[in-house]
Amino acid sequence: MGVLEVFSNPTGYNASYQLLVLVWLQAHVLSSPRPAFLKHGLRDNANPRCAIDELEKAGKLPAARIARIKRIIAAHQNSLDGLPLITAAILAGNQAGLSAAWLNGAAVSYFVLRLVFVRLYRDIASGPTSYIRSIVWWASNFVSFVTLFKAGDAINAK
Repeated sequence: MGVLEVFSNPTGYNASYQLLVLVWLQAHVLSSPRPAFLKHGLRDNANPRCAIDELEKAGKLPAARIARIKRIIAAHQNSLDGLPLITAAILAGNQAGLSAAWLNGAAVSYFVLRLVFVRLYRDIASGPTSYIRSIVWWASNFVSFVTLFKAGDAINAK
């Protein structure tokens, strides 16, 4: 049995703790602005948080490209902000004895919604379509909220 068992037997194997590793990777690696910095020749590992300032001051990139990189940075920061809430929800759900199906589903749903959120944040520059990003953000948080409420209900029912 292993984390891959969740796909062949989603109701029996609780992979929610292991799936938190995917959530962590999404927040720290998959949404990272680092590839955008490297693509434009910024390799300042000593002070990487100032890379966007360096790019902007150099004036070598169009404003739209700088804005896109700033959105990537914002999406990355937002991914980091959401990590404690889903982690707390998974921990509480396990403590409360929520089903493996629910916890696995919550972790995978959150992961997928955050991948979509980051993509939308990166690609949508303005206008009414930017609200789609907000809906996806709320949906990912809703996964955490519902899991926390279900955990609370389960603990109080004991």
